[in-house]
Amino acid sequence: MRIRKTIKKIKNKMEGNGASRFDVWLGLLLLSFPIHVQSLPLKGDFRFRIQWERENSDAERVRERIRFRIGAVKHVDNVWELGFGLATGGANPRSTNETLERAFETPDIRLDYAYAEWMARNGLSIWFGKYKGIKKALWLTSDLLWDSDIRPDGVGVKFNMGYGSPDIFANAGLFVLDEIKSNPHDPLMGYAQMGIKSCLSSDVKFYAGVAYYIPQNVKGYHLKHSSGTNTTDPLGNLIYNYQALAPSLKLSFGKFSIYSDFVYNPYVSHANKGYLIGGSFSDKTSVGHFKVKYQFRRLEKDAWLDPFPDSDAYGGGTGVVGHEIELKLGLTKHASFAIDFYTMKKLESNDHQNLIQFDLSWKF
Repeated sequence: MRIRKTIKKIKNKMEGNGASRFDVWLGLLLLSFPIHVQSLPLKGDFRFRIQWERENSDAERVRERIRFRIGAVKHVDNVWELGFGLATGGANPRSTNETLERAFETPDIRLDYAYAEWMARNGLSIWFGKYKGIKKALWLTSDLLWDSDIRPDGVGVKFNMGYGSPDIFANAGLFVLDEIKSNPHDPLMGYAQMGIKSCLSSDVKFYAGVAYYIPQNVKGYHLKHSSGTNTTDPLGNLIYNYQALAPSLKLSFGKFSIYSDFVYNPYVSHANKGYLIGGSFSDKTSVGHFKVKYQFRRLEKDAWLDPFPDSDAYGGGTGVVGHEIELKLGLTKHASFAIDFYTMKKLESNDHQNLIQFDLSWKF
C-alpha cells in the first residue's frame, strides 16, 4: 500500500521535460515491479546433483551439476492460460543442468517455456508457443520416446471428455522441429493420440492410449541435437522416414503401478521396434513422499528419432537396451533426495555404460 501511495505522489509531481519524464517513468517501473511480481504465482525448484558415469573401460567421470527453474502460470479473462518459465542450461532441449566447472564460470539461464492456451468449458483446449512440457501435450507413461525436459514448439489441441468412467481423451497437433531459411519444406512432426482412463474399482485404475507420429521433411536432413545413432548417409543426413505407432498401457493398484510403452516404425524393415516395461511403488511418509521405480527398455536403432529419448539412457540414443532403478525419498515438505541408476548397453556391439545420479532437490 505504501508503494502505491508513493507512485501516486510521483505521478502528481511529474515534470514536463523529456529527460526528467523518462527518469520518472523508469523509477515508477522499478517501484511497481514488486506489485507485479506479487500478482504472479511464481513457482520453481533447485536441484544439486552428483553424477558418476563410466563407459566401457574409460576412466570414471564425476560431475557436480545444478539445475534452477522458475516460472508462472496465470489465468486471464476466464478462458486463457498464459505461462512462462526460465531455467539454467544451454541449447540442449533434453537438459537444463549446468556442470560446475571452469573456475566459477557464470552459467547460462534461458527461456524454458512460453505459451498461451485457450481453455474451453467442454474439456477442449488449444495451446500455442513453446509448451510447458511434453507430458502436458501428450499422455505418456515413461521416457522411452520423450525426455521429460523437452518443451515442444508448435500448436496442439487437447480434449478430455471427463464425464465419468471410462474417460476418453485425445491429443493432436503439429510440432516444429526446425526452420530452414533456404528451403520452404521445414522439418515438422504431426501427431495424434487417443486413449481412455477407467476406474475398475476404488483402488484399481486402467489407462490405455495409442499415438501416431508423422514427421515431415526429416528424410535427407540432419536434426539438431541428434544422438548420432539413427541410420544416416555419409553426410550425416537421415535416410529413413520415422512415422511411428506408439501404444501405451498402465494399471494402478493403489500405491503400486505397472506400465509399458511400445513403438513401431513401419517404414523401416529392420531395427524398427522398441518397448519399455516398468513398475513403481509410492507412499506418503511423515515428512514427504517415498517412491521406488524400475524400468527395462529396449529401443532399436531406427524405431524412433534419436534427438528425443531420455538423455540419461546411454546419452539418449537409440540402439540400446538396459535397466533403470530409481529411489526417491521426501526429506521435508519441499525437499527430497533421490538416487537414479542406469546400466545400459548397445544392441549392435559390446559397448556399455553405467550411470548413477545422487540428487538433492527443493521446491518453492
